[in-house]
Amino acid sequence: MNLPEAERRLRRETFLTLLDAGPAPQEACSLLGIRPGVPFRLLAFAPPGTVAGGEAFPVAAAALATVLEHAESELARQAAAHRPDVTVATTGGIVFVLLPYAAQDADGGRFAEAALAALRRSVSAGMRAALSRPCRDAGASASLRREAEAVLRATVDAPAGAAAATVEQVRHRILLDRIGDELERDPWLRLSGIDELAAHDAEHGTAYGASIAAWLDELGDIATAASLLRVHPNTLRHRLRRARELFALDLDDPDVRLAVWLELRRSARPAPPGPRLP
Repeated sequence: MNLPEAERRLRRETFLTLLDAGPAPQEACSLLGIRPGVPFRLLAFAPPGTVAGGEAFPVAAAALATVLEHAESELARQAAAHRPDVTVATTGGIVFVLLPYAAQDADGGRFAEAALAALRRSVSAGMRAALSRPCRDAGASASLRREAEAVLRATVDAPAGAAAATVEQVRHRILLDRIGDELERDPWLRLSGIDELAAHDAEHGTAYGASIAAWLDELGDIATAASLLRVHPNTLRHRLRRARELFALDLDDPDVRLAVWLELRRSARPAPPGPRLP
């Protein structure tokens, strides 16, 4: 094993330690090109249809491992050719890249887009990328990792060809994901009326959920919501009145309206596309 390969492996192992909330001694920072007070960023890449932790919809474990290995190798080649100061490592079903500050690419965007284009050509057309906020504290690498993972999760249904995403662009989706996680973790938080409404719609072919969601999306504008639903405004008024009666939803209460909207919005989020792995 030659020296460059030995150094590459050492940098990779050091980077993985930082990502897993390990300490950030000065020697580690120096090895990774992180200078005191100088910002760095994380890039994260994921195959189509996967989210943080390697969960898939439904990517076979063996296929996912092959794609990730291919992606890491391609990113290492891109780094060697254009940014030898960056470090590449795979963990949790995601390929991470540590981007130290470089004057010729201050925000990391140039390398991010070039690397993403290369991955889409050589690995999978559905590869996605997240770019973290700049950070000056190497000890915060684990926090940046969580941020990048959240961005990738929020963009799991992004259209093909989308650029590398940042938290500023998808913060609202991340918030909805976090709320959804809480509702899954503690089902007693969910409004019982929404579960009853969903069951009623499924059993009887009614559209109470879609009707309330459209009305809330249009900020209570009956005419516009009815037009979107392709029903008469009086039909929508009747559905809203019946939903109040059948499912004990006090839609006159703004807090209840918000809770109802959050649950309906979350349940209506489209499923991620199936994987398009080679």
